Amino acid sequence: MNVDQFYHICRSAAMVADVKEVTVFGSAAICPWIALYYYVPENEPDLHWLSDEVDIDLGNEDLTTLVDGTLGEGSMFQETHRIYAHGVSSSHFIAPPDWRERSNIFLEPLTNTRILTPAPVDLAVSKLVRGQEKDWEFAKFCHQFLDVEEASLASGLHSIEAAFPAYTPNVQQALGLLPFKLHQ
Repeated sequence: MNVDQFYHICRSAAMVADVKEVTVFGSAAICPWIALYYYVPENEPDLHWLSDEVDIDLGNEDLTTLVDGTLGEGSMFQETHRIYAHGVSSSHFIAPPDWRERSNIFLEPLTNTRILTPAPVDLAVSKLVRGQEKDWEFAKFCHQFLDVEEASLASGLHSIEAAFPAYTPNVQQALGLLPFKLHQ
């Protein structure tokens, strides 16, 4: 997914749901941050971990279901554009409790739909809690290209541990691997 595709799916979801603002998260939510802060040269870094799915919260479960059916996995939209929306509540986004304070609102260029997007550090921390190999690649990209500091990742992980004790084993594992995985 690239930034144009990202805006396309967000614009489409907002139009289907008839809303003016959406919240996104997951790996594809990094797209507008990359476009804003990082010019990708001809030697584009390997972004194979970047999803073709945008996790999107429309603020209402009925609208989420509508968007899932219209723009979701297996839809005609996905067949046509090779991207899709996954309607899901942002309450499922496991990130530091204050993530909204660091988020940014990006305006979709054609309709000015407001897209609330977590900061790269919060996206990376949420991925590290999951702990899959592709999630480490995501965090490493954020560290190398978007200036997400190792200390900020550690702080975010500690914040999750305090807010969501059930994730303590995941957090401790991520903290133990953090220096090695970021610099390998």
